[in-house]
Amino acid sequence: VTNELNCNKHLYYSERLEENDLWGGDYNCFVQQGSDLGTKMKNAFEHAFQQGHNKVLIIGSDCFDLSKAEIEQAFDLLDTSDFVIGPAKDGGYYLLGMNAENIYVFEDMQYSHADVAKQTIEKIQSNNHSYSLLKELNDIDTVEDLEKYPDFTELVNH
Repeated sequence: VTNELNCNKHLYYSERLEENDLWGGDYNCFVQQGSDLGTKMKNAFEHAFQQGHNKVLIIGSDCFDLSKAEIEQAFDLLDTSDFVIGPAKDGGYYLLGMNAENIYVFEDMQYSHADVAKQTIEKIQSNNHSYSLLKELNDIDTVEDLEKYPDFTELVNH
């Protein structure tokens, strides 16, 4: 989905970079830093802002319904909001963006539960920052989630 976007793209791998990396041409590739999801996201945001970017989005690789239009909308919303959140149907989020290094949103957070997006919004509000929401989309966390996509039926049945 990001191939057609005209922006600087970073790809963070969970463990290591391969020499024959398929994404290396269009993406700046890095290994994630941190022991848990929140720390990994915090570090990715810090890294991007340290490189001089003034709008940063992070998206997961498990939201097949995400389109170029939603990503472009998220960047546009950061002109008028401090944060943008793409809420997932399971209570988490498939996209998080910010226009400044407001990494407090990752402090004292637990992930992989039904109130992640809600708790993130509460943190944003309690720090007097603004946010905008994208439309709610499904992300893939379970085999049942994957079964909703016919292209992957063969993978699920094996």
